[in-house]
Amino acid sequence: MNHPMDPKPTRWTKSSIDNFAAEMARVLDIQPGGDLNTVVENIGGEIVYGWRSLDEVSGGSIVVRKINDFTIYLSEITSPKRDRFTIAHELGHLCMHYNPLIELHGEGTVMRATREKRQGDPDHERAEWEANWFAAGFLMPRDIFRQKSANLNTEQLATYFNVSEAAAEIRKKTLGIQ
Repeated sequence: MNHPMDPKPTRWTKSSIDNFAAEMARVLDIQPGGDLNTVVENIGGEIVYGWRSLDEVSGGSIVVRKINDFTIYLSEITSPKRDRFTIAHELGHLCMHYNPLIELHGEGTVMRATREKRQGDPDHERAEWEANWFAAGFLMPRDIFRQKSANLNTEQLATYFNVSEAAAEIRKKTLGIQ
């Protein structure tokens, strides 16, 4: 394997990422609360719980060899709702951060995104923010979330979208919903 490169942040606005994530969910036919494992498989990826080699972080990372050849690594000790957010986060890296690396370095470029904290690396931090924004918009598309929040409380929203209550609450705050 070539030496893996870090994700390259897009520097898109939060709103642009939110719109892009909702469009990706629509294109991939992701229904609120729907299964992501099948989607990952259908687009050429695999999900591994734990780690296969000492080179991989035990959870919350992605290695992209090609746009349709990637592995998402998840922790063996997190909840299914947390795993869904992590899968969406890693898909954000795939959808937003891989193609710019190909444009810069050509085919055969391998990208590895992990959540390990790196002090003094603003590009890494920005790419992580962007992937989180993508995950929120992908799992809880703004328009559907606003519509459902008119009649559902935070707990019910979390159940409907199959996310944690914390994720639903953050989404409400981000969208200015009381």
